[in-house]
Amino acid sequence: MSYQEKAYTTAAYGDNVEYPFMSLCEESGEVMGKLGKYVRKNDVYMGDAVHAAMNPTQECEVTLREDVIKELGDLQWQLAACCTELGITLEELQQHNLIKIQGRVNRGTIEGSGDDR
Repeated sequence: MSYQEKAYTTAAYGDNVEYPFMSLCEESGEVMGKLGKYVRKNDVYMGDAVHAAMNPTQECEVTLREDVIKELGDLQWQLAACCTELGITLEELQQHNLIKIQGRVNRGTIEGSGDDR
């Protein structure tokens, strides 16, 4: 059983298929909230918080990393639920994304903006 299938067995939103879509923003905000609190408490920039979560050396950085992992996991759960509701596998989603990104690399538009570049 895939992650997506296992995750969906825990879905508790009934017929309210809009729920995981609405919750994507909430969960991404919680990721940013953990990083933002670290920035505020430690008087550093966001990049410093990301680097601290990447390579924790102090207890507060280990906690930050653990908190970010938990919130990213929640975000992944919501994304998996959205895909399930649309009849898309996470693998299909990932493959489409890689094709899109590689196309941008091939066209030299990876650093541009907009969907159709």
